[in-house]
Amino acid sequence: MPAHLPAEDNVAKPLLKQKVPPIGVPWLGLNPVQQAIYYAELKGNVYSGPNLGKSIYTEFSSEAIRDFVQESQLYDIVSLRWRLPENVYSEKELCMALHQVVDSIIAHFGLQRTRSAVLTRNCEFQYDSGPRSVALMIPPDISILGSGKTFSPHTSLKHPSFLNCVSLIQVGLENDPERDSIKDVIQASVFAKQCFVQQHNRKFVYVLSVTERKARLYMFDRLGVCHSSSIDIHEQPGTFVRLILGISSGNDEAVGCDTSVYWSGTRRFLKILDSEGNSTRYRIVHEAPFFVRKITIQGRGSVCWHVVDRNGTSLIVKDAWRHRDRMPETEYLCQIKGLDGVTQMVAYENGLSVSHDRCFSRVLLENSGKSLELFDSAIEVLYAFYDAIRGHENLWKMGILHQDISMNNILVGLPGCAPGCRGTLIDLDMALYVSDKLPAANDHMGTRLTQSIHVLKSESSSRLGLTTLHDYLDDLEGFYYALCNLTHLYPGAGEALQPLPNSIASWAAAKDANEAANAKLAFIRHNMENEVKVTPFFGEPFARLIKKLSKFFMRKILSKVDMAFLHAQGLTKKACRRDWESMQESSAEDYATVLRFFEEAIAEIESTTLADEAREDLPTSKDLPVFTAPSPTPKARETENLCRPTALKRALDSDMGVCQNNDVLTTG
Repeated sequence: MPAHLPAEDNVAKPLLKQKVPPIGVPWLGLNPVQQAIYYAELKGNVYSGPNLGKSIYTEFSSEAIRDFVQESQLYDIVSLRWRLPENVYSEKELCMALHQVVDSIIAHFGLQRTRSAVLTRNCEFQYDSGPRSVALMIPPDISILGSGKTFSPHTSLKHPSFLNCVSLIQVGLENDPERDSIKDVIQASVFAKQCFVQQHNRKFVYVLSVTERKARLYMFDRLGVCHSSSIDIHEQPGTFVRLILGISSGNDEAVGCDTSVYWSGTRRFLKILDSEGNSTRYRIVHEAPFFVRKITIQGRGSVCWHVVDRNGTSLIVKDAWRHRDRMPETEYLCQIKGLDGVTQMVAYENGLSVSHDRCFSRVLLENSGKSLELFDSAIEVLYAFYDAIRGHENLWKMGILHQDISMNNILVGLPGCAPGCRGTLIDLDMALYVSDKLPAANDHMGTRLTQSIHVLKSESSSRLGLTTLHDYLDDLEGFYYALCNLTHLYPGAGEALQPLPNSIASWAAAKDANEAANAKLAFIRHNMENEVKVTPFFGEPFARLIKKLSKFFMRKILSKVDMAFLHAQGLTKKACRRDWESMQESSAEDYATVLRFFEEAIAEIESTTLADEAREDLPTSKDLPVFTAPSPTPKARETENLCRPTALKRALDSDMGVCQNNDVLTTG
């Protein structure tokens, strides 16, 4: 496959030499914020692949391609140029001429059964409205459309959309003063991103950029974008034909599709290979994944599918990409088999890399429940957080640190599930073994909404010579932010407020990590010193819980600052050690404290619920028969006292073996 490039052919380059236009100057329909986002996504992720254009397609021989060029009426063998306008001033005119050339190549080599070149510059394309969506709603100039098992049966070769785009062609003019390399690659990335987001089963996407004289091929994958050398389409007509054949190949895998995700009639299926090469088929529920990571092209590119096996068992499939040097998630999932509160693996497939730095994996998981925001009751939220935090503690005791706590990574357990499974922590992509060494905090890792203050301040701290390590407290703080987000945002089950409350919106709106950290610090301090406000649906039990957690985390945050300064001063006393082994005692106390806060909130809501149910069951006065009750005997009074329910918190504390200490804060 042409995408499997040797390492020496993928040389990291600066994005491009030109500078981004000044902030405030719109271009390509992008506002200044969107300009910065796309530039940041591509910076450092553009690679040169000199052999990309030469080896893209080998099904047809060089002789067959040469014969086509010599026989084609669209190439003048005397002037040695394609019959394109020489002095062209209109992209529309050039598009029409190029479309004719592309269409003739597809027809001559017999690809028209499943491929079609369509002039789409005036068509309306539906853009996904996910995170970081752009206002660039212009369509591709020419789209290579596909049909077959890999593409949705709800599309056709006559109706272009990103759902059935195989590859894309963007057209420009050589002398256009508004055109440069940065704009070229950014425009290509917008089109490619929509193919990834909407098709769900793409390993890579080709975009061919063509002018009246030159062509350059871009290949977007989870590493970033690899580009070919620029060629003169008139002096190298055979190479140009090969490029068109490559991006129009009838082999779905050769154009970047994952053929193990396919359609059969109106149903969609997915296959998993075991270690012996045996394939098992699963039907995809609702045809589309329930989660797609849409933020950037490069990165994990996680896609999660709800599937059922042939026995009707509900399961989850997770597709993701990782850096070749990172431990596969499957390694951790094998180690935590049977552990409460964490996701459980059924089977897995670790595939080959598309580029030399990214590796694909597919994991089959037990269906542990529903997304956190789909909660049905307040008590369900507490159960989910409680068991997920217990699961996190179980991982920590095994020397595994999760490092990516977020709203998406906490599940609400299935109805009727036992304690320990009422909440599940998922997604160990970013997990690390920490029994030997704690990792350095990195503000580029994780979700901004739930990153701890110390992680957010890691870069600014390092400039001051302070050592910032990521430990269990940073993850526990992430649970706190997830809880605050939920209780401030949702007025009821399935009813999210829009927009976010200002106190939380400031975390995401911050211009950088340091500003986000300061906003979170102000939020915690406000919760400590003032009444905690949550939506009425959650009420006082959650407000009291958040206040207790706020006081706890403020003390821990300040303690970590002191510890960092001690390390900066070169102190090596045992009291100053910060490693997994030395943290076992303090971490046990901290987990117990946090869990106790949740237990108290659970007991409060459970007792209120029981009281409400008891009141509902009481008959009204008009329903009661009129009679005179005899005085109870001493024996009857004793029996009555035994039957009264004991205090829920006392029973819960006894069963869980937790400390009865009433102090909000602990040292350690």
